[in-house]
Amino acid sequence: MTPPVPPASPPHQPVGQPGPPHPAPPSPRGPRPADLVLSVQLWVFVMLAMALSNGYATWLGSGDSKLRDAFAQFQGQARSKNQTFSLDFDQFRTFTLVIALGLVAAMVVVGVVLILLLWRGHAWARTVLDLGGAFALAQGAITVVSSHDPYLAVPAILAGVAAIGALAMMHTKESTVFLQPRRPRP
Repeated sequence: MTPPVPPASPPHQPVGQPGPPHPAPPSPRGPRPADLVLSVQLWVFVMLAMALSNGYATWLGSGDSKLRDAFAQFQGQARSKNQTFSLDFDQFRTFTLVIALGLVAAMVVVGVVLILLLWRGHAWARTVLDLGGAFALAQGAITVVSSHDPYLAVPAILAGVAAIGALAMMHTKESTVFLQPRRPRP
C-alpha cells in the first residue's frame, strides 16, 4: 500500500505554506494619491540633504576659531570661580562634535517619523512638516547669503527647493482629501 500523495501546490504559492496567499485589506482611505507619494519622496530627499549639510557644517565648525573662543571663555569662567576646567581643546572639540552630530541624527529621526506618519495619513504630521519646510527654506536662504563653501551650500539649497515641492504636493486637493480624518460610521 502506498502513502497518499499530497496535491501539487500552485506555482505562485511557496511550498510549505498552507492555503492561498491573502491580499492586503483595502485601505479605508482609498488609494494613496500620487501627489502624496511624490511629497513623501521629496521629504526623504530634504532629510538627506539637510543631514548632509548640517553634518558637514558641524564637521567644519569643529576646528573653527569660534570654537576655540568658546573654549577660552569656558576656561576663563572656570578660573574666575576658582574651578578647574579639566578638558583640553581636543576633548572639548570631540565633545561638541558628538553633541552636534547627535542633534543632527535626532533631527533626522524626528523627520523620518513625521514622514512615515504623513505616509500613513495623519494630517497633523503635514502641519509639523510645514514648519520643517519653513526651516529648510530659511536654512537654504541663510546658506546662500552666508556660505562660500559649495559643499555646504549646495545641499542646503537643494533641500530648500525640494521642500517647496514637498509642501506644494502635500497640499494638493487629492492629498488634502486623503489626509482628512475618517470617522467610523455608527
